[in-house]
Amino acid sequence: MHDDAPRLSVVIPCWNYARFLPRLHAALAAQTLPPGEWEAVLADDGSTDGSAEAARDLLPRLGCAAWRVVELAHGGSPGRTRNAGIAASRGEYVVCLDPDDEPLPAFLASLLALLEAGADVACCDYFEVEPDGSARRIGLPWYDPELLRTQNILAPTAMFRRSCFTRTRGWRENTAYEDWDLWVQMALAGAAFSRLPEPLFRHHWHDANFSHRAQARDGAAKAHLVRNNRRFFPKETGLWADALLRGEPWALPFGRGLIPRKVDVLAMFHQGRTNN
Repeated sequence: MHDDAPRLSVVIPCWNYARFLPRLHAALAAQTLPPGEWEAVLADDGSTDGSAEAARDLLPRLGCAAWRVVELAHGGSPGRTRNAGIAASRGEYVVCLDPDDEPLPAFLASLLALLEAGADVACCDYFEVEPDGSARRIGLPWYDPELLRTQNILAPTAMFRRSCFTRTRGWRENTAYEDWDLWVQMALAGAAFSRLPEPLFRHHWHDANFSHRAQARDGAAKAHLVRNNRRFFPKETGLWADALLRGEPWALPFGRGLIPRKVDVLAMFHQGRTNN
């Protein structure tokens, strides 16, 4: 451990993902950002597959400025685990990488450069890799608050300033769309968003992805996200969220991963009245 705080903290939330840690370790070892400029913190959510032990074996080999493993009782929320990892980290900048993410060599250095140029939150395009090894490029849109009101336009691997994160309540457990909720909080806090239109990491899909489970709770997850951040959304969207959670028949979940706009809510409401 080094006494001086590193520039960047790489936080790795983990639950029974020991099998992915060697690949992530290799990807971090290949980063062009000098290892003395960043630390690695693995926050383990009560894994039963030896994840914490594997991390203690792998992390010291990175040669980074510092490393630590934080062990938690199992809670089941990636956001809670990320919050704990960030609390144990010290860098001016933070990025969260799941063990099934595979950052390409320029990932850390490229996003850090965007933050040091003035951004508060920085993201990049990526490759989505299927279990059969096939991959497709995911191009994220440029930041637009109107888009963020309807869909999640950032990847979970966005890098951000710690000072920006401290102006939020962190990842909240009452919505399965924890990442989207955090970006909305940062937008409300006045964050400046930046994007690098290059694919700089690979996200590997598999049956245990938390994203699969989030999609299964789509309607309620979106409604809680809206209620968490009412000031960011039109009044009508807030009324839709309240009605959906009350079970009112006109308030439909809407498209998966999409939050209805004012015009969509009004159309939904009038259609519901017509049908009744």
